[in-house]
Amino acid sequence: MIQLPTMATLWIGDRLSWLEQLSLKSFVDAGHETILYSYEKITNAPSGVTVCDARDIFPESEITSRKGAKKPPIHVDIWQLHLMQQTDYIWFNADVLCVKPFDFESPFVFGFDKQNQVGNAVLRLPSDSATLKALLKFTSDPDTTAPWLNPEQQLELEKIKDRGDPIHLSEQSWELTGPHVLNHYLKEMGEWEHALSQSAFYPIAFKDRNKMIRKKFDIEKDFLTPDTYAVNMWARRMKPRLEEAENNHPGPNSYMDLALTRHKVVPSEAPIDAKENASKADEGDIAPKAPVQPLADTTTKTERKSVHNWPLPNPRVLAVTCMKDEGPFILEWLAWNRAIGVTDFVIFTNHCSDGTVEILDRLEAMGEVTHLPNPALATEATNFQPLALKWMHHLRAYREADFVISMDVDEFINIQLGVGCLTDLFTAIGPFDALSISEINHGSNNLIDFETGWVKDQFPRHETLKPGLRKSRRGVKTITRLSDKLQEIRNHRPDFKNDASVVWLNGSGQQTDVWHADASVNGVDVRGTYDLVSLEHYALRSLNSFFMKMIRGDVVVADKPASQRYWRQRNSNDNMSSSYNPEADKAARAYHRDRYETDEKLMELQRHACEYHKNKIREIIKLPEIIERHNWIMDEAWDAKS
Repeated sequence: MIQLPTMATLWIGDRLSWLEQLSLKSFVDAGHETILYSYEKITNAPSGVTVCDARDIFPESEITSRKGAKKPPIHVDIWQLHLMQQTDYIWFNADVLCVKPFDFESPFVFGFDKQNQVGNAVLRLPSDSATLKALLKFTSDPDTTAPWLNPEQQLELEKIKDRGDPIHLSEQSWELTGPHVLNHYLKEMGEWEHALSQSAFYPIAFKDRNKMIRKKFDIEKDFLTPDTYAVNMWARRMKPRLEEAENNHPGPNSYMDLALTRHKVVPSEAPIDAKENASKADEGDIAPKAPVQPLADTTTKTERKSVHNWPLPNPRVLAVTCMKDEGPFILEWLAWNRAIGVTDFVIFTNHCSDGTVEILDRLEAMGEVTHLPNPALATEATNFQPLALKWMHHLRAYREADFVISMDVDEFINIQLGVGCLTDLFTAIGPFDALSISEINHGSNNLIDFETGWVKDQFPRHETLKPGLRKSRRGVKTITRLSDKLQEIRNHRPDFKNDASVVWLNGSGQQTDVWHADASVNGVDVRGTYDLVSLEHYALRSLNSFFMKMIRGDVVVADKPASQRYWRQRNSNDNMSSSYNPEADKAARAYHRDRYETDEKLMELQRHACEYHKNKIREIIKLPEIIERHNWIMDEAWDAKS
């Protein structure tokens, strides 16, 4: 009979939440000696857990930058290596739930957390491991240069070092000492072959994490296998959701709730405070990334992985938008963009009355968006969108993004390639600095009333994709690759530095220089630009929704009404040649169902917004200016052709 190994983890702080207690207790109950190391006195460790001084493994002094910034995640990564050098214990993050005893014969214990990437939430390397020795040597140099960086990146860091001002490892991304370097040396030293399958420790992918706290999902049946030893609970995102959106408790009879009962852990006795400093469990639980080649932001402000790698396997794509009274339409738009690969959202609001603010606050609590008041509100300025875009440049989401696009909640990116994802598009067209996507305006489809339901389903008819010369100029929105060539992000297009060499493509993947040559250009001749991707634009929706837009005003500039010309130009209903990628559509509906429809509070907020619109419409259609516009539309521009 194999003697079960000792399990060990490190916690930075003086108290545990119930999630860490659950993790620790699950290993105790599986029969493992379980050690919790800490530099501070922890009084609420579960029974059966041995608490030890972390100084026995590695000194207490924080890994700090030369500027004094503390880096606990890097400290924990290095502490973990010294644990494996000095003991035969298995490391586990304090958000890993043990499913069955770790009865491994191999001294190597680690597994894939996604395709072709090993995670480090569960890890043991024997003391004579070539990988461990390489990792210890790598982290012993405070000015180390990551060997997986491409030659240009390594050369840049070496030049900085030669100038006498090297970049301390603590001033670089914490990933420098985490999964990236682990994967690099496992491959280089020939120990990659010891990796267990993803089902061993990461059977529930990051994107499925919330299913653990929902009763409707049968985790054991649908995700776990006979090869599953543990489940990563993704604390970094799970803890804020549990604290802010779930009343500090998983849903009744959910997988996590049943685990609490099984291991006799009471959440109310150790509530989650997601703002506390956390250990490895917190810092390691971002969505797993492929082992790409990051370069520290301290080298140059905008040095991102998108600058040196193509195609990116997991690009960070930021969508930024401004909203005012868009409550009924937010969730469809978000679900669609999530499905195609937009990873981050920054949404600015101003003067909302329909519950948009409350919906976005809820979504922010769920980890779906960053919601901010429009900075124009602080200055009484009226140019809402330009100010928001300027403020965006100062946000963390922007600093960490590889691509950014400014677009509105009535605009949908429609990719015809593959399964309709941005990565399919990026792979097909090759490296670019800017990709301007031509719009297709969808008309009112002769619908008068505002109805709940998906906008894409209600308004399939649109303007022609093959306009004549006279009507060929249309608007665009642009996906911009962030680099040091960039000068500014604007609503329709970016501005690049005058001396920059720029690759600027249209929606058919064709290069054009009209944009870079003339900063005043916001639209383009769209003929022949729809082959790969289009921007489906629902500017009008129904007639009554258009009236709501008139009353609401513009989100770009205050007191700018929707004109008669605005309606006439966009109310084209004679074509249905543009269709959505069916795989993307299926993914969007699944995301909406599993992520949003399962949240009762969010659904209630959306219902409130829909009722607000219906009631408000009943009021405004009696206004003289709305009656006048209604009569004009019916007489002059109702059933319009392209």
